[in-house]
Amino acid sequence: DSAAGSAPQFAALTAQPDSVAALTTEFTTKFSATPKFDVRAVAKTQCAALEFATIRDAQVEKPATIVIETEGGLAKGGAVLRGSVSGSAGRSTALFIISASGGVAQLGSYLRPVTQGDAQFDIPVTLAPGGAASQPLLLAVTTDKPVAAFATLPDGFTADTVMPRLALWLQQSQQKADISVQAFRLEP
Repeated sequence: DSAAGSAPQFAALTAQPDSVAALTTEFTTKFSATPKFDVRAVAKTQCAALEFATIRDAQVEKPATIVIETEGGLAKGGAVLRGSVSGSAGRSTALFIISASGGVAQLGSYLRPVTQGDAQFDIPVTLAPGGAASQPLLLAVTTDKPVAAFATLPDGFTADTVMPRLALWLQQSQQKADISVQAFRLEP
């Protein structure tokens, strides 16, 4: 609410962080308020996951949101990343991780329902010995019924290969999908 003196705040995942400056200028010109952006740069190998997330169905009443409970969205290699998919009550949720190199793995076995109907997760995260810090993405796809093909997705494929398959499977299932993406920082 800029009338009350606070700037609008947005989160942005982008492979081109410099593009946010132009968006800030355009927003300021149009609304006479300068927004604050939490910009997180993603690797170009992860962009297919961000593009996939744009197919979400706007008709969903309560959008699902990935909430990472680890302070600052930071996880240390060898630790556990804790969080939840809120707003998933009564619906099926598939969870995937997209590494900085674009590799996709299914994490559905780490999801567990809780009393409010949301799903929580505790995911052990690792870095290769001597590995550099990175920014993986979590991607949650929530549908009214399970999409059976999601469970058959083998690990080891890249986002460029997997995301078009997920989109096709969603289309074939003829379901409304809610898609949420969240980045976290993985450090040694």
